[in-house]
Amino acid sequence: MIVSITQSQRLKTEFREFQNKIDMLTDSGKQDVARKLFLELKTQLQLVDNSHSTSGNYLRLDPRLVRENVTTIVELRKQLKKLLSN
Repeated sequence: MIVSITQSQRLKTEFREFQNKIDMLTDSGKQDVARKLFLELKTQLQLVDNSHSTSGNYLRLDPRLVRENVTTIVELRKQLKKLLSN
């Protein structure tokens, strides 16, 4: 069985790091933006996971849409890392 993206140890570690950094932000506006980016990142990753699911309890997604999700994931990670590094 293939490990889903959202269950990978690397992603779990990155999520903990993101969450810790978001919690440490003192600017509430910046914190809100970071939380929204983080939530959207999780949503996009779940969509990719669902598209690769073998359970049959999901809506089959078009591979082109999955590619768009992956592109969105990359951009969200870049934005979140940049926001949290400042």
